[in-house]
Amino acid sequence: MGLYEAVIVFAFCVGLAGAGLWFFYHRYVLTPQRDERLARTAALHPNEPWMLNDAWAQRRVVDRSGFGASIFLWIWSIGWWAGLALIGGVNGENILATVRASWGSALLAAFLVFCGVLGIIGAVGMTRKWRRYGASTLRIDTLPGYLGNRFRGTVTARLPAETPIEAEIACERVTVRWTRTPKGGWRKELSYDTRWSNRWPLERGRMTRTNDGSAVIPIDAALPADQPPFATDAEGAGIRWMLYVRSDNGKPGEPDPKRTNTIDLSRFAAEFPIPVYARD
Repeated sequence: MGLYEAVIVFAFCVGLAGAGLWFFYHRYVLTPQRDERLARTAALHPNEPWMLNDAWAQRRVVDRSGFGASIFLWIWSIGWWAGLALIGGVNGENILATVRASWGSALLAAFLVFCGVLGIIGAVGMTRKWRRYGASTLRIDTLPGYLGNRFRGTVTARLPAETPIEAEIACERVTVRWTRTPKGGWRKELSYDTRWSNRWPLERGRMTRTNDGSAVIPIDAALPADQPPFATDAEGAGIRWMLYVRSDNGKPGEPDPKRTNTIDLSRFAAEFPIPVYARD
């Protein structure tokens, strides 16, 4: 094995060891500390489940989904190209001979390279979107929002002044399903069924601007009385209430990227889980 292949193998082993150390630190240090803190909070705030959510308790929910997506795409792309480089470095001559002798092998090699290029393009696009919009923040005024009353708060987002904005509050049923992968493992799949939603345009005249130019968007919406409250288990299954804020540049009847798991690099979109409960 040459120096090039050795460096790639070493980097892979370091990454694998780091992932293992992080898993044990999270499992045996962070998780027990979190459970102990939640137990103390539950004792101090009986019958107030929203206080067990740190973001809700602080009345401040931050959406960093764009940052997470960009990091995931960069990690995936780097891993993909590192794998291709390792395979090419070890069996490069055999691969070239096979590609030259078979159209099928050539197409497969081109497809693998195309996937890597597509990953880089997606990572660059998501990074540019994150740099443009950054993180959005929901500040909660009604903690919690009670069914049959109203939910109020403000969303701070980095938006151009001319961008039309709409908001949506939705009650969704989340279903968790575990499926067997081709390699014998298990994959977690989430499905979302909207039980109720209210969607409305946000008036520019009601928005204000911070010193850095970010838009402060008031949220004031009625909550229905005939829907279930927020209640999810450890896996995320159950009933959740969400606030969606996005740029209103789609066509009527066009699928919402948040619901179809597609990535629209040109559209601003932020989502926040919100505390909606029933009065005792």
